[in-house]
Amino acid sequence: MGIDYDGVGGIGIELTEELVQRFIAAEYFTEEEWKDYYYDCLETIGKKFKISFTSAGNFYSGDIVHYLLVDGENLKEINENSKTIIEKLKIVGIELSEESLKVISDYKVW
Repeated sequence: MGIDYDGVGGIGIELTEELVQRFIAAEYFTEEEWKDYYYDCLETIGKKFKISFTSAGNFYSGDIVHYLLVDGENLKEINENSKTIIEKLKIVGIELSEESLKVISDYKVW
């Protein structure tokens, strides 16, 4: 048996429990759906908000972190699209600034 791993990176935010609760409160999915089918919930966020997402961490132990990412192939696109993601997430009461967006550099093991 081998262990698969991959790097995860980009510009974005960690999808914390507080942020997940905002999506639940806005009725994009339920608490149960998040616990049982988090990937489907991430896809819902991605489709409704046109935001990329990824997950990192150890999928064997369940120590998983989710990220919402700014789309872009270069710095100019990322800078332009960062304003868009900030505006989109205001819909569910998530207040971000450009300073809130971080460089994501992580890994996943599965």
